Amino acid sequence: MHPVFVYIRATLLVSWFLVCVVPYVIILNIVHPILSFFNPSYTEIMQSFFGHLFGLFIVGTMDLFCPYQIILSGKKSSFNNISIDGSINWFDLATTNTSVAISNHQIYSDWLYIWVLGYFKNYDYFLKFVAKEGIRKIPVFGRALGLLDFLFLKRSWNEDKDNLKAMLDKYNSTSGPKFVTIFPEGTTVNPKFMKISTDYATANNLKPTKHVLLPKTSGAYFIINSLRNSNRHIYNFTIGYSGLDSDSCPEYSYPIFGMFSKGIYPRKVHIHVERLSMETEIPHDEDGFNKWLLDEFYKKDKMLSYFYKNGKFPGIPSELSSPIHLSSEASSSISNLKLYPRNSVEEQLYSNDSLTLENRLNGIADAQSDAEPSQKSDSIPITLDSNVGNKVTYVNTDIDIGENDLISNETLNPKIRFFILKIVLLLIIPYTFIYLVLLWLWYMIVDLSLLTQYVMTI
Repeated sequence: MHPVFVYIRATLLVSWFLVCVVPYVIILNIVHPILSFFNPSYTEIMQSFFGHLFGLFIVGTMDLFCPYQIILSGKKSSFNNISIDGSINWFDLATTNTSVAISNHQIYSDWLYIWVLGYFKNYDYFLKFVAKEGIRKIPVFGRALGLLDFLFLKRSWNEDKDNLKAMLDKYNSTSGPKFVTIFPEGTTVNPKFMKISTDYATANNLKPTKHVLLPKTSGAYFIINSLRNSNRHIYNFTIGYSGLDSDSCPEYSYPIFGMFSKGIYPRKVHIHVERLSMETEIPHDEDGFNKWLLDEFYKKDKMLSYFYKNGKFPGIPSELSSPIHLSSEASSSISNLKLYPRNSVEEQLYSNDSLTLENRLNGIADAQSDAEPSQKSDSIPITLDSNVGNKVTYVNTDIDIGENDLISNETLNPKIRFFILKIVLLLIIPYTFIYLVLLWLWYMIVDLSLLTQYVMTI
């Protein structure tokens, strides 16, 4: 794209952001301390309202600058709440009970797409992200996310533990549900962090990965275990992006700046969803949880290998050519279904004896730098040492990734005109509020000036 158009797009984005977000952030900063003083439950209601409002803004902004489709898929065996028409009620339980979501982290915009999905599925009212500390420093937006009680980490367990405990205690002390989203890898996949992950795997007799980083376990276990009494389900997201192949680095192919300013963005976002019972499917002890989480990311790695080869996640029939389109007014739709024989065999990735997890409690956070790599528009291959696997002790790599399971598939297509109209109408509220406040301040100043003049004449 010509530099002039890049400049125009960037200017439009900044202007759009300032016009749409700043007024609500001002209101949020004014109202939040007042409500917190009188009644914390009012603060929770306010956070839900603004969480949904920011979800609307993100949906509209993404569709305005980076038009997309979200293709949602999942095994029906993960969901026991199926509608009469056969479609999955993906997140209905997340709107009434606290839940935790774990996801792989491909690009910096992952959290935006999860927020967009939350807007359509109504969990954005309760959405809380676990994000790195640097996001809090983003002007205006970082402050707003802090007021929405997002969790910010410095990637050092010794520094983060107390802050995590304080915020999780706050979550547990409030009555409303929460949808806490964790990226256990701690950062996006790129050659630098992939090398760190591979070196760690080799040193600990673990199999290296290609499309995901080995997860950090200590923070994830602490969060999930702290919320165990109020948390009924774990939502397991695996995200893949169109336009890439197995050797592409998603972060470099779709940098967040390039998405909005250069028009380099994925046209289709595939999200595979699995729902797990907190009580029966998630280990309670820390070692068991570490092994489970590692298993899940090995499964994600294999699913992404399948995705980049076939352009879809396992189980979604390639002949499915007429997906259901969700308008912005709809929150659910009839799913297209194909029946396949059910594979009931559950296979383990490796034996327990092959694991060396003693040093995993602090993950690989301390080895990773906070410095972000330079952004490029072209796909950058991620290369791994082909000999690394020869030194690894593991038993079985044949994971069941659901190629023969019963799959429900749904496509979300935002309607940009509806969202722009809705955003414009909603902007009347904050601008009217700010106008009235400024008008009140003006009259106060005028009255004070008149009073001063009167006193001086006496």
